[in-house]
Amino acid sequence: MSKKKVFQIFIFLVLGILVLKFLTFYHSIPAIQDIKAVEETDAIVVFTGGYERVKVAVDLFEKGKARLLFISGVSKKSTKSSVLKKSCANINDLSIVYLGSAENTQENAKEVAQWASTHNVQSIRLVTTTFHMPRALREIRLKAENLTVIPHPVAADKISNYAVIYYYFSEFIKLILLEMGLEYPEKQSIF
Repeated sequence: MSKKKVFQIFIFLVLGILVLKFLTFYHSIPAIQDIKAVEETDAIVVFTGGYERVKVAVDLFEKGKARLLFISGVSKKSTKSSVLKKSCANINDLSIVYLGSAENTQENAKEVAQWASTHNVQSIRLVTTTFHMPRALREIRLKAENLTVIPHPVAADKISNYAVIYYYFSEFIKLILLEMGLEYPEKQSIF
């Protein structure tokens, strides 16, 4: 067999493995849930990056699905009141709402792990977009092994179909890099 043929077979196998890995990634994304059927946790945790994420987290919290709310990825200049106002929240007791200033998913996970430990939180409901959920779960589980994490994915804010495809592949690549132990640059705060 020629070197060219061996190389072609190798490339075909690598591409096949990547396609199978992507299909596994895609099918690992939990379904969007009806809030009425959601079980309670100690806290609702949301990774910012879209207003819909925070609105869903606040809605879960206001419906009594947790005793604490943690919004990770907020600008250091933001206040609880300003973030909640943008989300149309009706929460009067700000002492049960916490903000974190993480700038990316790795920092979100580290921040949540530290916060959960400090506040005796044993279980969280994690709110983030569907395509972000697999990597967000992986990051939290690496940083807080004993924390029970229940995924609560939400649809992305209104973006084009092309953008959705881009985000799925981007998250897929980042998850592969994470599994390989490699770092990747990202920014996410929108508040």
